[in-house]
Amino acid sequence: MPVFPLGAHVEDGGVRFAVASTSADAVEVCLVDGPDGGLVERRVALTERTFGVWHGHVPGVGAGQRYGYRVHGPYRPWTGVRANPAKILVDPYARQIVGRVTDLEAARGWVDDPMTGVDSTVDSLGHVPLSVVTPPDELAADPRPDVPWSETVILEAHVRGWTKLHP
Repeated sequence: MPVFPLGAHVEDGGVRFAVASTSADAVEVCLVDGPDGGLVERRVALTERTFGVWHGHVPGVGAGQRYGYRVHGPYRPWTGVRANPAKILVDPYARQIVGRVTDLEAARGWVDDPMTGVDSTVDSLGHVPLSVVTPPDELAADPRPDVPWSETVILEAHVRGWTKLHP
């Protein structure tokens, strides 16, 4: 079974999901249906793991499906590890995202102080954006910029410092 590319990719009869996480004990892809007021979630465990990439094929899923990930594992913020299955996460490789944060308390992964090691058990579904499976033909419609590497500039910008003095 192929692992890469990362993200959600439509295949014959379903979608292949792949997301990288070296610290997770388990990863579930959460398929979300229904209107925003009455969301229905179906969790599917990604049981295949290769080189820190959790992946799997989910049959019967197609383009337009809203989804997110729930990651199970340690919650040790002082080391940078914050797995919290109560929080639904946007796919970092998604090509389309819908929705917005509507409740910051539900979206927050901790209780009181982010460094205490006490993770929040409030479910964030319905309060955070979701990823959307994008059909391959939609990607082909957007032409990629044809800029040669000799004319390419890569800028690293720290957003706080770059925008702090902006009116």
